[in-house]
Amino acid sequence: MRSSRIYLGLAGVVLALAACSDSGPTTHAGVTALAEIIPAPGSTGIDPAAPMVMRFSGAMGSGMEQYVDVHQGDIAGPIVPMRSWTWSTDRSRLTCTPGEPLQSHTRYVIHMGSGMTDASGHMADTEQHGTQMGGQPVTAAMMGPMHDGRSATTMGPGWQDPGDGHVGMAFTFETQ
Repeated sequence: MRSSRIYLGLAGVVLALAACSDSGPTTHAGVTALAEIIPAPGSTGIDPAAPMVMRFSGAMGSGMEQYVDVHQGDIAGPIVPMRSWTWSTDRSRLTCTPGEPLQSHTRYVIHMGSGMTDASGHMADTEQHGTQMGGQPVTAAMMGPMHDGRSATTMGPGWQDPGDGHVGMAFTFETQ
């Protein structure tokens, strides 16, 4: 009798876990998280004129677009000038449009701050979900000494995760 209860208990746990899983990132209650990034990390053959889009599970704070850059080559490469950073009306989707089409057959890195906050001022989860999507946590050492004219070790609060010192997440793609 006792062993059948154990099996039934384990079966219940397995069913509960299966019911909770899906193909997208999971979120902790009340935490705004990165839900999607376009182009998908690691993708190739991306249209050089296409915008880049970051979708979050909730509304993001005002000014958070300043903590998103696009680098040419790798995370230490030059920053690509953007024509516009546009939020959806509910502030859950950020669309970044380059000033000029990106170069063909070139690698780019979307660099998103690890300390970005949501509309309530709470830190958003960009790292855990970003890693699940194929992103890589960025350290200041990976970036070289400077980031957009500032010392990489003194980047602002929207870049840095105070818990682990990362200065963002890197998501790479390559144009066609």
